[in-house]
Amino acid sequence: MAIEPETKKAFRYMWVAGALGAYFIAVIRKLLTDFFGVPAPLTGLPIGDVLVRYGYVLWFLTYFFVTNLRLTADPDDWDVPFDVIQGAIGLSVAFAMGFLDQQQGFSFAHQAYAVIFADAGIIVIALLALCWFKKPKLKAIRLVGAAVAAASGVAAYLGGPGWLTGVLLVGLWVLLVLFIWKR
Repeated sequence: MAIEPETKKAFRYMWVAGALGAYFIAVIRKLLTDFFGVPAPLTGLPIGDVLVRYGYVLWFLTYFFVTNLRLTADPDDWDVPFDVIQGAIGLSVAFAMGFLDQQQGFSFAHQAYAVIFADAGIIVIALLALCWFKKPKLKAIRLVGAAVAAASGVAAYLGGPGWLTGVLLVGLWVLLVLFIWKR
């Protein structure tokens, strides 16, 4: 039984609105907690690790927002499953980074696991997009994005220096800007 296009469109509107709302609440809550709570330098948390966590969560938020700017168009066959998967991955990353609940997710002592989790999410999203959406102008960006995320995950797993994670995260942001420009 085929699902009517209007049903897909309605579900997609609700899903995207709910996921974006959850993202924004998580980021704003974390910002307020970090801003009005005990400053990171006084808690002993490494500032670089805090910035990496914000960088990844904001990357997922930006990507989800940008990929859903054309929400009013009729959804393709894979749009709805892709939106659900990328939204679930992004919210899982926010949880793993301690944005949904600061007492949950990976502690700063396990920063490498948080980075690996986020990089794995980027790889899954990039590979699904490569398989499901055949836009030639975005293929190279998706491939390079998956490769950069893989390199970042391997560097984190091997205990590479924190600056390397930061550089690779900046690379992911550059690729995201290119993705937005070419899209």
